[in-house]
Amino acid sequence: FDQGPYSIHFTAGPDVNQFGDALGMDVVNNSTTQQWIRYLQARGNAIGDHGGWIHNYFGSRINDTNSNGYEKYLVYNNDAMRKVTGQPITEYSAPVGNHPRWVTDWIGRHGIETYYTTSNLGMGPTRMFQNNSLIDKRTWSIPITPFGRIASFEEAMFAKQPAGPMTDWLVALTKFVATNQTIRQIYCHPIGVPYYADAMRALLDTTKSLQEQHLFKWRTMTDVARFMSRREGVQWKLSDQAGKLELTASDDTSLAQMTWRLPA
Repeated sequence: FDQGPYSIHFTAGPDVNQFGDALGMDVVNNSTTQQWIRYLQARGNAIGDHGGWIHNYFGSRINDTNSNGYEKYLVYNNDAMRKVTGQPITEYSAPVGNHPRWVTDWIGRHGIETYYTTSNLGMGPTRMFQNNSLIDKRTWSIPITPFGRIASFEEAMFAKQPAGPMTDWLVALTKFVATNQTIRQIYCHPIGVPYYADAMRALLDTTKSLQEQHLFKWRTMTDVARFMSRREGVQWKLSDQAGKLELTASDDTSLAQMTWRLPA
């Protein structure tokens, strides 16, 4: 946690698989969970919703047609996180990666600006399209970056993936981001990190070194989404002016942080 800021999301209910199993984070009633949330907030991390109240139950059951029965769990989770954090929730991630279109509509109507997605894998932040049409301009989707078919440390463990290639991948991905000045998202659950602790240490050693060289920076999903929205609003063009290339750009508020990099 000395690095960051990160986007850290909570499934807020008291249960995980079935109602009454008491395996959940119980954000509203568990003082230890609340202490962690406030600790993470104080370090500048973005605290978000990880779905709908009861992780595995919600993630395994929602589909394209059952919003009437399951939307309430998004409400429960969001209300709980707002109560404990004392601020609006601006980020979302889907339990089990299951994200029907009605969820995108719900989060767009409730002030959530960005969500992780298991679509468009390996891309940077993007608008979500489905059936050749733009779904929603209120939100930005940020694809996770998997290692082949592996999207989390637990999956790597289940697949008996050796630690060496995981380490090489995390280091190479970080260097790719720095070299290409781009954005990629790595997704993990804390419970899976101990399976590949050395790989995580290698990742953090690499990011620390690149940060010290001013080549890398952690961003929260909200920071990324807000930058992308500003970037989308900038008007710009390149034109040939008497044999010289001219770039003109304008924005209603500010061009701060806007950068153009042209090949020689």
